[in-house]
Amino acid sequence: MATVRIPDELMQRVSGAAKPGETPSEAARRLLERGLDPLESIWTVEEAAAAWGLHPGWVRKLCAKGKIQARQLGRGWIIPRDTPAP
Repeated sequence: MATVRIPDELMQRVSGAAKPGETPSEAARRLLERGLDPLESIWTVEEAAAAWGLHPGWVRKLCAKGKIQARQLGRGWIIPRDTPAP
C-alpha cells in the first residue's frame, strides 16, 4: 500500500470516527477504502443540533457530560454521524 499523507484538518475530524483502538490514520484509510469521504462521517455540534432539533448549546453540554459520543478538538466537538439522537 502506498503511503499517503493525510492533512492535519482531516486527521482531526476523522479522529472522532475512529473505532476503539483504531488510530485516526487507520480510520481515515478505512473510510477512504470504502469510498466514503471521512469528513461526511462526522458532524459539528451545529450540524448535530440541526439534525436532532436541539440547540447547539445543549448539544455541547451533552458532549461535555459524556452523554453523547463525541471528541473534543480544541474548544469544539466532533460527533460521529451514526450517533443516536439523545
